[in-house]
Formats: sequence, C-alpha cells, structure tokens
Amino acid sequence: MYDTSGNNPSSNQKAYVGNYNTMNTVISLKFYTDKGESYASNVWKKVKEIYQTYDSLATDGYDPITNTTNENASELAVLNANRVLEDATSELINLLNFALEMNSYTHGYFNLFMGELNHAWKAYLTLDGMSASKPSPGEINEYLNRMNNTSLTIEGTKVILNGGVNNSLEKSLIDLGGIAKGYATNMVKEYLKSIGINDYLLNAGASSIALGEDPTNSYYNVGISYVYGYPKEPNISINDGLLKIDDYQTKIKIEDESNFHLDYSYQGMVPSGYEDGDVILNMNDAKLYKKENGKVELVDSLVLTRIKVKNKDVCTSSPSEQHFDDGAGIVHHLISPFTGVPAGYPLNDENYNNYVDSVTVIGDDSGKLDALSTALFVMPIDILKDFVLENDLSVILSKDGKVIYNNYEV
Repeated sequence: MYDTSGNNPSSNQKAYVGNYNTMNTVISLKFYTDKGESYASNVWKKVKEIYQTYDSLATDGYDPITNTTNENASELAVLNANRVLEDATSELINLLNFALEMNSYTHGYFNLFMGELNHAWKAYLTLDGMSASKPSPGEINEYLNRMNNTSLTIEGTKVILNGGVNNSLEKSLIDLGGIAKGYATNMVKEYLKSIGINDYLLNAGASSIALGEDPTNSYYNVGISYVYGYPKEPNISINDGLLKIDDYQTKIKIEDESNFHLDYSYQGMVPSGYEDGDVILNMNDAKLYKKENGKVELVDSLVLTRIKVKNKDVCTSSPSEQHFDDGAGIVHHLISPFTGVPAGYPLNDENYNNYVDSVTVIGDDSGKLDALSTALFVMPIDILKDFVLENDLSVILSKDGKVIYNNYEV
C-alpha cells in the first residue's frame, strides 16, 4: 500500500538496509549510523529477534489449504487447543492484555476472539472459493454466538480461555493477526530509539510503516496506493517536456518529444523491447518505469494520495493484497465481528454498501494503529467518522478510487 520513492537523504552517516521474511510478509529496515558494519549487523540481529518472538508466539498454526491447525505451532496455538496455558511468557501476556484493551477501546470492532470465523473465510479466500465452501448465514451466526460468549482470564502466568466446548469445531479461537505485526513494529521502533537511532524507515509489509527522520531532518514522502489498481485509463500528455498523467506531473523531462512514445500494460509486467529513453506506464500496479542505457528503472508510482511523514507510524487496512470477486461481492480478510462477513460483502449484512475501500491511520503507536485500522475498516462509514472525531484520530479514507476523507496535517 505504500510507496516511499524519492527519499534519498544525504548524510555523513552510512545507510544500512536489511530484509527479513516473517509474519507472512517481508520486513525491511533502512537506518543510518556512523558506527560501522559490525554495529549495524548487531542492530539488525536484534530487530529480527523481536519479530521472531512475536511471530513464534502469536501465530495460531492454521493452514487454510489443508484446513488443519498445528496445535503446537506457538503459545497461542497451545492456548487455543487446550483452553489453558500454565506458563505463558510475559510477551504473550502483554500482547493479550493489549488486545483486550483494544477490544474495549474500539467497542468490539477489533475482536481477538474471531479465530474460528476468520478460519472459515480464510479457507474460502485462499482457495478463491474453488474447493472451499463459503460460510452459510447459519454457520456465521453460530460462530458469532460462540465468539460473543468467550472471554479471557489471566492469573499471573496462567491464561484461561473461557467459553466454547472441548471440540475443535465448536470453540471460539483467539486470533492476533490484526495486531501482532503492528505491536512488534512498535517494539522495534522503541528499540531503535533506545540506542539512539532516530533516522530510519521501517516497512512491515503492505500495511504498516514506522518512520523516523531522514538524515537531512526532512519529511518522508509516503504514497498510499490504490486498492484495486489504477482506476481508469489515464489522460497522458507532455507539457513543456514534462510528462503528465491525469493531474499528476512526473519528474521526467522529455528532451526530444518527437522521438518519444509511451505505452502501458494491464498485465502487471514491464513490456520489453523498448528503445533507450522510453517511459513505460504499468497500469496494473500504477508504476512508471523508464528504460535508459538498457536498464529499466522505477521512476515513480501513481498513487491515490501522498503525505509527508516524520516521526510517525502509518497503518493501512484494505483488501488490496487479499481479495477476489466470487460473483456476489468482494471476498477479503477483513471480517466484521458484528456481521461475520467481509466488510462490504452482501451476505448477512444489509448495510454492505456503507463501507470504505481503505483506511489509513497516522499516529505514534503502530500496535494501536494496526488494531485501529482493522477496526475502522469494518465499521460502517457513519460510525467510523463519529469514532474518528470522538477520538481525535488522523485518518485517510478512500472509496471507489477516490479519497473521501482526509484530516491528516503535517
């Protein structure tokens, strides 16, 4: 969902970049220090340890392809299977307490007891409905009933999951997928600050980033992508040698317009066979490429909107990475704890037209923002806007390829 191209700060400090695959995404960190390679390596090692910790304790072990659960995959999986965890780590207890806090804060729109319901939709979504059944309204109501009759008791290091019965098909399950990555990202951010690293860009996949300052003390430029790709065929023109696409004027200067041509593809691939100097607009993911001296380079991204961010976290919830149209509506992974269906999906929800396509929240705590973006996305728009005003949140909302609300100010 994010593009931070164009941020190329210059400094006496050296930039260090690392990538790590965890929590079903790629975590990337770029930070600046003058303390050398060995120091940077130790920093990156600690960052990976933090993400590994929360990945290993918060996964519920569910595989939507086989529709099975590895009950020994993590502390959380053990708790879900046995309903009691005797010696829970402080990390899991703190995360569960935080999830309960967010459940209360969002009036139940973030709900940690949605595991059973999420599993049912995740199988249907992962397999595009081809070999998995869509939950029926009756099944959904049963899941919601069990979810609403589940609670959590924490006594020292003992955690008790109350509700449900001792049958794996008839018990509510804890799912921390909507909060664990943001929580871990906030832990990493606090670690970086504690060792004096304030110049960084931490990208936790398509939904969450934490931004410090760049070494020039300026803002990062963050682009928020379209949810379903660039929404229409663009109006392309060249004015005084500058390429313009709709209302967006790129940085490319066309020296000889008579020899210039532009093509675009809806296939998600950069076309080959172009001459040096050609510019290629890839419409599937709204990116602009330039081929020069035989090398194709990303020039810029055509995005829904751009914001300037410094010393803030940004979290977005949208179906852009996980969705398909099953003919009745768009199926995705953001399930309402009140209707039991993906927000905006007609089944079991007469209010299905009254939802946004994406929610971006800007603030100071990526754990809280991760839960908030999830909760706000599954709120009907009128409830969402009231909640934003009541809690003084900075948000950007989109629907049908347009920004419909933006109260974020630098």
